[in-house]
Amino acid sequence: MSRVTFKAINKLFPGRNGRPDAHAVRDLDLVIEDGALVTLLGPSGCGKTTTLRMLAGFETPSSGSISIDDRDITTTPVNKRDIGMVFQSYALFPHMSVRENVAFGLKVLKLSSSEINRRVEDILKMMALSQLADRQPSQLSGGQQQRVALARTVVAEPRVLLFDEPLSNLDAQLRERMRDELRQLQQRLGITSLYVTHDQSEAMAISDRVVVMRDGVVEQNGAPQDIYARPATAFVAEFMGKANIVRVKVESVSDTSVRAKLGGASVDLPRHELAIKPSEAIDYVIRPEQMLISETGAIAAVVERAVYQGGFVEYHVTIDGAACTLVDHLYHTHRLYRAGETIRVDIGTAVPWPLAASIAGVSA
Repeated sequence: MSRVTFKAINKLFPGRNGRPDAHAVRDLDLVIEDGALVTLLGPSGCGKTTTLRMLAGFETPSSGSISIDDRDITTTPVNKRDIGMVFQSYALFPHMSVRENVAFGLKVLKLSSSEINRRVEDILKMMALSQLADRQPSQLSGGQQQRVALARTVVAEPRVLLFDEPLSNLDAQLRERMRDELRQLQQRLGITSLYVTHDQSEAMAISDRVVVMRDGVVEQNGAPQDIYARPATAFVAEFMGKANIVRVKVESVSDTSVRAKLGGASVDLPRHELAIKPSEAIDYVIRPEQMLISETGAIAAVVERAVYQGGFVEYHVTIDGAACTLVDHLYHTHRLYRAGETIRVDIGTAVPWPLAASIAGVSA
């Protein structure tokens, strides 16, 4: 196992035709602990792939350093870093069998024939590929090809494993199954891993920590459940799943809660130690599943659209004129509501999360 450290990393790409340099990554400080799987999450152009490529050695930082344990690898050649990478495209050799593809890297390392055979057979068994060992890549499904690509990388026993959106070419059902297999393998082997994706569900399902990036800067770094439940910014809240960001006017403040006006009612919301004063306004993040339909609910919501999803109904509503979404898993216990109807909603007092950056003065 190995510890990866990015220290004060910046990456600029030269501008063309008189344009200024493009700052792809800014002042990145990041540690990936031994055996952890950390995911870089964000939209296209946020710097996540550039960060991965700098660790792999395909790009060189403009400033800063990258180290594995106590060894500075900032300018170390790609083939000297002891890093394995699983690409978005499987990059299998079409003229080689599964067994030959998996063994290829070990032959490059000039290991003995007995050691190569032992490692290859072990990883084929671990990856449930033994029965496919003599097939060509063209005879495999997408999921099987991805499994071979992963086996070929892991069999070399790299110190660090990199994943560049490895599941994006798979259909939804297979992608979900493969992400679970990938995570189980990574935990079983204990290889320090950096994973890149733009899919928040994927990031939450497989990661020890998620690093949300935007415009080359880390917006938030933490455990998946912390980032989902306690986003630092509106961008993080909305990128980590559907989020209702509602602005409330503060009426009174206690040590632990805030009394505020929302949807025509006075509701109690958690304060989370923020310095909030009466008559201020603050945005709260409320996830769709945290808004509960109830006949005695204090908050009035007007239904704009109802989307039936089988196991639940997704309602698009307005609260105080703001567009919100709520998910009703208990629709069968009351009824389906139609556009134009007003429903009553409750929210849990412990779940909404305030965005500190949104606090603003409001005239009484």
